Amino acid sequence: WPRDPLGDMRTIFNESVSQVISAKSFERAQLVDQISKLPSEPASWARDAIALLDEIARSRNPQVIFLPQRLSVSTLLTLQSDPSELALRIRRPMPSHTDIYAQRGTNFHSWIEKHFKSPTLFSDDEIALESGGSDLELEILKQRWFESDWAKLTPYEVETSFETVLGGVLIRGRMDAIYRFQTPDKDRVPGNDFRYEVVDWKTGKVKDGEELANATIQLAAYRLAFSRLTGLPINLISAAFHYVAENQTLRPADLMDEADLIALVENVKVFQ
Repeated sequence: WPRDPLGDMRTIFNESVSQVISAKSFERAQLVDQISKLPSEPASWARDAIALLDEIARSRNPQVIFLPQRLSVSTLLTLQSDPSELALRIRRPMPSHTDIYAQRGTNFHSWIEKHFKSPTLFSDDEIALESGGSDLELEILKQRWFESDWAKLTPYEVETSFETVLGGVLIRGRMDAIYRFQTPDKDRVPGNDFRYEVVDWKTGKVKDGEELANATIQLAAYRLAFSRLTGLPINLISAAFHYVAENQTLRPADLMDEADLIALVENVKVFQ
């Protein structure tokens, strides 16, 4: 007592441990060469063992990953919501895959840009014909957009690309639409008769809670970018998501300001 948990296997176990301890070290190339000479099953075990040893080595010596000097606005969202996932993407880039929902969103944005630039192309009778009727959900999105208040307004700008620097990192993006409104007399600032709103079209479901909180980084970046592009005070610029399918516009309060966005980038410039 106490009973040996290995029982009759103790002798074999001790011999195995002795062999491991006394075994000479191999360079990886030599080890791979030795494994190639083994039968298939032991070779498979050896490869699994090497993979486990590599994983242990990585955990003991974490790889330092630097934030790229150029980021998209969508990457900023991932930086806030899931830094570990972003680090993995940077370390092991994978080909992007566009699913049907993302493709539908892209098609809708292209359609609405075309509508703004050539609105006469889209009479009521032509709405369904324009895309050949290949995507019923896309046609529903178009119809829902025409039912919104935004369809009755003329945007100040559409599909406005920008580049701006936050904490030494170049941020690139594109604003879907910017609207200009006359400022009420009681709110008017000398020299500025208008206020502006950046609107981002969303073709997915309405977000709320933490998902919405993370998504608002996108609006904060757009608002700051438009302020820098135009020289307008940021307090004259608002930003909103318009969820097309639900015909619902959300204007999140307390968007990040310039200092908040810079802090987001500077606080996570290096991953481990």
